[in-house]
Amino acid sequence: GFGPIFYLSTWEIVKPVVMNFFTCFHDGTTDMEHMNWAHIVLTTKTSDAITPGSFSLISLQGCLVKILGKILILRLQ
Repeated sequence: GFGPIFYLSTWEIVKPVVMNFFTCFHDGTTDMEHMNWAHIVLTTKTSDAITPGSFSLISLQGCLVKILGKILILRLQ
């Protein structure tokens, strides 16, 4: 996925794709199984990382899912 800066700087171009995604989600035709996928990556905290505590876990989730989640939270509030 692309980060928020990408969406802000190219909004006029990606707007139809994003709006189509939201429409499909609202209609219930979005593939929910693939929408929730994320890449989990281990990064090292130090150059000599050996123990589990020397690593950080990062979940790389698609930005569209994060945007959708934010919209749903704001609507519930």
